[in-house]
Amino acid sequence: MTPGALLRLASFVVLALLVAGFVAFSAHVASLRPEQAARGDAIIVLTVGEGRLTAASELLERRAGSRMLISGVHPDVTPDELRAAMGASAPLFDCCVDLGREAADTVGNARETAAWVDEHGFD
Repeated sequence: MTPGALLRLASFVVLALLVAGFVAFSAHVASLRPEQAARGDAIIVLTVGEGRLTAASELLERRAGSRMLISGVHPDVTPDELRAAMGASAPLFDCCVDLGREAADTVGNARETAAWVDEHGFD
């Protein structure tokens, strides 16, 4: 076998091993599942963003928190509209979801959240 042929063969073997390793790694990563979220005292949604309400509703349904604050809710949005957007049941929404309507920006979200946390005695 010539030195050039040996080099090509060695290069092919190394490349094949790299590809096989990448495929094995990809299969392993695809099979991983996230751990269940730890339970917290509360769930806070800062302003309404795409997917945030649904994700927060799922957390509340799984009892990842006992209450939820949605901060920065526009004054024209009704509780029924928010409940429908969340996909939450009426009993769960009525018992456990509070709407903050004062925040208009990030600082307002922080103030509204701090007041809500104090009001409900969360540490």
